Amino acid sequence: MNKIPCEVIRDLFPSYIDELTSKVTNDIIEEHNKNCPECAKILESMKEPHIEANIIENEKKEIDFLKKNKKRNRTIILGSLLAACLLVFAIVYVRFYIMGNKANMDNVSYKISKEDNSIVIDADTSDDMHELVKTKVEEGNGTVKIYVNEVLANPVNDHSFHLELEQADGDTISYVLINDRAIWDNGKSISGNVSKAYSTRHMYMGNMSDNNNTANALHLYEIFGTYKNELNSSNEPYGWKLILDNDIPSNMAEVTERNMQNYGYIILGLVSNLDEVIFEYTIDGQAKTKTVTCKEASDFLGQDIKNCYKEVSVLQSLYDMMGM
Repeated sequence: MNKIPCEVIRDLFPSYIDELTSKVTNDIIEEHNKNCPECAKILESMKEPHIEANIIENEKKEIDFLKKNKKRNRTIILGSLLAACLLVFAIVYVRFYIMGNKANMDNVSYKISKEDNSIVIDADTSDDMHELVKTKVEEGNGTVKIYVNEVLANPVNDHSFHLELEQADGDTISYVLINDRAIWDNGKSISGNVSKAYSTRHMYMGNMSDNNNTANALHLYEIFGTYKNELNSSNEPYGWKLILDNDIPSNMAEVTERNMQNYGYIILGLVSNLDEVIFEYTIDGQAKTKTVTCKEASDFLGQDIKNCYKEVSVLQSLYDMMGM
């Protein structure tokens, strides 16, 4: 077989490197290179750029893959963060704008009336930051309990709520409460002040913490100024003495003493075992004492003053009689 010139073999090298030559041609080239070190060297030098190009191409593909993977991971992370933020927002929104907390009844005003066979209730809050939401109504044995929460103000909720309680034939609603406050008792609408005071009624005058709750509900500090308390809980008649710190000018004596009488009646009605309320005070520096007894209070009310403890409608009647 004639020897193929080196020039011909070398012309085939590019196609050989790119794997475009046949097996026969490959065998000829490889056989030639075994006996021609110079051609073999040239072929190896030609292969190096090709190998480097392949490496660069592979590296480029790997970089592209990493970039795509990084972009996908970034998308997943951002999606997860967005979902977490939306979940937190939803929880906060539901908690503060939908569910809320039990309404502070000191901020709730209401109007209750009877129309035909229904009791109509409209309630509102004086707190501009919150709105009222009715959460549940329970009925049974003539008693209706309305549960009301306050939520942060938002355009979705109305600032107040309206409720009509229908009375079926033979099923009379005698008692209505909003949260822990009585607002209707035996056909009588109960004012907010009376309801608040009634919620502080308690059995034993010897518990000063309970007494203070009643005093705060009645705003005694605003009416009489600061005072000291003394309790006689060891011997009957059981007494609660209020010793006023501020001297009363003579031109205010009549009003102040009338308030002592009125609030003495109320306190006696709210504390079950209390027999008398005593006020110690001075008018233009002259020491005075005023004692309000259960008998005096009962005579004024026309029934046992302790019925105020049993029925909020009786306490409301006492307030009405005193013009409060």
